[in-house]
Amino acid sequence: MAACGSGGRFFSKTLTDVERGVYLDSWSISSDDLGVCEEWNIEKCRLCGGRSDGVDVITANNGKLSFVVVPTRGMGIWKGEYQGAFLGWNSPVKELVHPHYVNLEARGGLGWLNSFNEWVVRCGIASFGSPCFDVIRDNTGKEKEVLLTLHGRIANIPASFVRVKIGLEQPFELGVEGVVHEHAMFGPDLRLTTSITTTPGSNSLRISDTVQNLRGV
Repeated sequence: MAACGSGGRFFSKTLTDVERGVYLDSWSISSDDLGVCEEWNIEKCRLCGGRSDGVDVITANNGKLSFVVVPTRGMGIWKGEYQGAFLGWNSPVKELVHPHYVNLEARGGLGWLNSFNEWVVRCGIASFGSPCFDVIRDNTGKEKEVLLTLHGRIANIPASFVRVKIGLEQPFELGVEGVVHEHAMFGPDLRLTTSITTTPGSNSLRISDTVQNLRGV
């Protein structure tokens, strides 16, 4: 689909839209398909087996820099590579772990560490930092002490909307966009909207996040 806006003409493809029942388990596009700029490609697939079973990954390669976005894990970035050089860190957790297999309350609220291996990891958004106890009001209005786990929940919440967006005019920006909700009845109602972009042949990527508090909207 081509469209016009403040950023010029672009192609976009929705890969996940929970509200409209859209989901693609695999998809790919390249510079050959659109005839745009230098060599680049973007590929989406779903992992199978072990604790990675059911994890969606999107690999964006601008010709020199590549990185792997993980919609299943809060739109974090698992790892990258620039002209053969690895971008990331050597975690004892080698595989991408589906949130189904993560108990955030394990080890006194340190369960987040059982799946942590991302190059750029999501934290928050309702709370982040060391595990601690907070006092909230429950559904009856009574005060109740609850455990806030390490770095919150967002890294273990799948995106409800994901799309790829490619500029058809200079600078031919390549982007992966997503929306992740952290909400509960009588609890937080927050929305993270993120855009992770790069340009063909560049040595950098840009992450642009917007967090909205929808409580009372």
